[in-house]
Amino acid sequence: MSVTAHSAPLVASTLTGGFGVIAAAFLRESVAEMIPWLITMFAAILCDLVSALRRCRLTGEEVRISRAVRNTMGKTVTYTSFTLLVCMVEVACDKSMHLDRWACLIVILVEICSVISNLLKPKGYDIDIARMVTDILGGLLGRSFNISDFIHKTKKNNEIRD
Repeated sequence: MSVTAHSAPLVASTLTGGFGVIAAAFLRESVAEMIPWLITMFAAILCDLVSALRRCRLTGEEVRISRAVRNTMGKTVTYTSFTLLVCMVEVACDKSMHLDRWACLIVILVEICSVISNLLKPKGYDIDIARMVTDILGGLLGRSFNISDFIHKTKKNNEIRD
């Protein structure tokens, strides 16, 4: 049986409709997979915002609400997109690789480093994040490291003593 000119639109619409149903189910499952990670990341972003505002208050820096909101919203959009991408890959891999957990834990680790940096900056310390990551990864491979290799005392006068 051959496809005639009259049945071609029927076949095309059937294929399109079938694909739409499959894509919607896939997207629904991906979004359901990412909701717990989004809640956790929103909490980490909020902690980073609060610690940055605290740092600005203690060091006397000017706080511009528009800049704080822009940075926070930028992080939120970036992390949400990243989480959706990773969760879609995880669902496509039949939830067997646990990529969502590892990717979101890396994002949360980045935010924790930012919070620690915001807490230490008013005390006059600065963190070299790249050196810290390299040293910690080297430590996991058996190499020893010292915390003073990546946390340095700054020479600025805007530090606060409690």
